[in-house]
Parts: sequence; C-alpha cells; structure tokens
Amino acid sequence: MVKKEKKILIIIFLIILTSIFLTFLVNNLLNPTNFGGKLAENFTEIIVTRNFGQEVLLKKTVKLKPGMTALDALKLTAKVETRYGGGFIYSINNLSSKFPTSKEDWFYYVNGFLADVGANQYFLRGGETIQFDFHNWDFYFFTPAIVGGFPKSFVQGYAGKTFDTIVLYEEGFKSEALKVSSYLKKFKIKNVKIRSLGEITKKEYEDSNLIIIGKTGFKPILELNNNWKKLG
Repeated sequence: MVKKEKKILIIIFLIILTSIFLTFLVNNLLNPTNFGGKLAENFTEIIVTRNFGQEVLLKKTVKLKPGMTALDALKLTAKVETRYGGGFIYSINNLSSKFPTSKEDWFYYVNGFLADVGANQYFLRGGETIQFDFHNWDFYFFTPAIVGGFPKSFVQGYAGKTFDTIVLYEEGFKSEALKVSSYLKKFKIKNVKIRSLGEITKKEYEDSNLIIIGKTGFKPILELNNNWKKLG
C-alpha cells in the first residue's frame, strides 16, 4: 500500500481584517510555546495530552537509543497498556480507551502529524516531538494533523520528510501573506513562498505545505471545505 505523504494545510479565514487582528490570529494559531521545543539531536520529546492538547498530562524528554520506537519512549515516561500486538495504545497512566461504550481513544502524532503506523513501529529520529492525545472521535475518526505541532511540522516533517511551504492568498491580501511568511521564517522554516491563485502551479499546490489566506468564498477554501471528509 502506498502511504500518503504528510503535509500541513492551514486555512486563515479573513472576514474583517486589520493588522492587529492578523497578528493575534497568527500568534495564537501558530504558537510554538507549549509543544515542540528545540531539542538536541539525540533526544525526543514525549507529550501526553487530552482533547487535542487542551490539557497537558505529561511532558518529558527522552534520550534516544538506536532502534527506539515511539512506544519504547512512552514506556520510559508513563505506565502503558497496549492491544493488538502492541501497536494500539489502550491506556496511559490508567486513562484507558472508552470504546465501545464511547468513542474515546488514544492517538499519537509525530511533529503534529497523525502517525500511520502503530507506536511500536515508528522509529524515532532526533529532535522529534511525539504527542499522545486522548480525545473523542465520535464526529470524525481521521484528524491528519494538529496545529500544536508547529513549527516542527514544517521544519522536521514526518519520518524525516519535509516540504516547501506556500502561503496562498486571495487578491487583496498580499501584505497579509507577506506578514505570515515573515513570521514563519523566524522559526527557520525553509523555502517559504507566497503565491496568488493565478501564480501557484499545480505541483506547488499538490506538493507543498499550504497556508491559505482569504475570505470564506475564496475558491481554494470552498474546494477544501467540500472535501473535508478526505482531508480531516
């Protein structure tokens, strides 16, 4: 099976926009203060949270050893129970899956990306942030990425794979796109470009991290909203 490459998609809806509003929005949407701190290359960060990071239950730094998996690192920091051969996290520090009584389970994210293999199969790389989050999936099971992974989602990506970043803007919002681009570069995110809808190529649109700035009627936003089940 071909694995889908993991990229970031962020949509910033601009209805009533001022410079102050944009600064507030970007600083709160892309806020690196809680998760994803800078680590030495031979360490990884393990974070355990609830409800997409709203409640932090545990935060530890683990020194890497050759062949260490996400599950190995988690077991060094918490009491863990697994199911289905060790790939499925059933319980962390006695907070256990509620299924089938209710749709609440553990999921884990690598630099903000939902992992596509069991925790016993993901081999860690230096500097990564691994977040185990307990949340309800009654509305939708597939949540491919969380903003709490910023800036590592852009800098380190998933499994060592990174992409260029495009700030795609609706006509009339070029100055706002430049501000977002400048903000991203503060975190040493490489290859950040801004594009209008008329400038962006098909390859850039498909093979880049996308930050889309525009009103709710902007064509790319409408298309993505219509495809929300696939995107998560």
